Amino acid sequence: SNWSDPLPPPPNNIPENLAFARYLQYRVEMSTTNPMFSPEVREIAISYNQLADLVVSKSASANPVLAGTELTYTIWVTNSGPLNAENVRVTDTLPNGVTLLDISSSQGSCSDSICDLGTLNVGSTAIITLQVRVNSNTPDGTLTNRVTASTSNSDDPVNNTASTTTQVQTQADLALSLIDDPDPVVAGNPITYTALLTNLGPSDAQGVGVTFTLPSGLTVLGLTSSQGTCSDLSCGLGAVPVGATARLTLTARVASSVPGGPLTVQAQAATSTSDPIPANNTASATTQVQTQADLQAILRGEPAEVFMGDLVTYTLTVTNAGPSMASNVTATLHLPIAMNVEGVSVSSGTCPTNTRCELGNLNAGGVTIIRWRVRVAQWPGASVSVQAEVSTDAIDPDLMNNRAEVHTTVRFRVFLPMIFR
Repeated sequence: SNWSDPLPPPPNNIPENLAFARYLQYRVEMSTTNPMFSPEVREIAISYNQLADLVVSKSASANPVLAGTELTYTIWVTNSGPLNAENVRVTDTLPNGVTLLDISSSQGSCSDSICDLGTLNVGSTAIITLQVRVNSNTPDGTLTNRVTASTSNSDDPVNNTASTTTQVQTQADLALSLIDDPDPVVAGNPITYTALLTNLGPSDAQGVGVTFTLPSGLTVLGLTSSQGTCSDLSCGLGAVPVGATARLTLTARVASSVPGGPLTVQAQAATSTSDPIPANNTASATTQVQTQADLQAILRGEPAEVFMGDLVTYTLTVTNAGPSMASNVTATLHLPIAMNVEGVSVSSGTCPTNTRCELGNLNAGGVTIIRWRVRVAQWPGASVSVQAEVSTDAIDPDLMNNRAEVHTTVRFRVFLPMIFR
């Protein structure tokens, strides 16, 4: 027996629909040397199948592809014949890490990743397009997509399967912003910094961390984040999905001794995933610091009643109720005529004149005491008013308590003569 192609000329018993098919031709020869018998040929039955040869190929629209972006697979199914292929079905096996968005075919219908093409004529090609999204959390690596075609006809399966491999890369653009509140802030008061970290994608960001850098004069009160854990001035956020925003809150106190002026805090974000725009991983907030110190003055005079020519000690207690340090504090004593300072002492600072003292900087909660020794030369019978006032370069929210007053009464001194008899 042997394969013959093309068909021999009629008459033959090969069906018309196999006119271009290969057929198996058998030739039978019989002979005998016995004159009592003659050669006999009986019917020989040959079974045949209608043949179709499906050829499958496929490609991917991008290689490499970024996790979080779309990818298109194109499948070509060709019938090389020699017969029409009936009930053609194409099954695409999507790899893990992708999501099917759409599937379409040039003929037939598709559901999920299976397309029923019906009959594919000899020499015809059906084209199937699958649009997928590579999941944003798909790690670096490879994606292998396989497709298989089948028909109800006999078919050589060796070329019914095709595959394509795509390299996956990850890339995440982190964007960081930093907001301060309040601004301006008063030295000695707390301040809150809010950092917002957004993953602009296209991939999930892995191993994300944020670190704050604080200037001197700030004391951390607390650091929290919407995910992950924080310690000292750093937070480990773990993975931040594409489109997600992590919120970090840093509370601190501005030292009362910080002078007025700008105060800048910085925050830096980092990820183990490739970041295409590292410039927006850093953010800063500059806050204007104001100083505000509530100076309070209390004045006492001892004794409260004196005779002309006596000494009175006036004690001025200067207190800074804060919240900021009071800079360049001065204290001044106002005396009426005929009262003379004979001595002055101060717990801190200096007194350039008998009635004016320069106390320098007074911390929040700090106290300075000044004592004046004053000789009373006032005419008897008067109630003497002595005043003292304090001032500072810092903003003082309450000037009413910067001035104090005390009254000293000058009595008559009566000398009665003594008569001896």
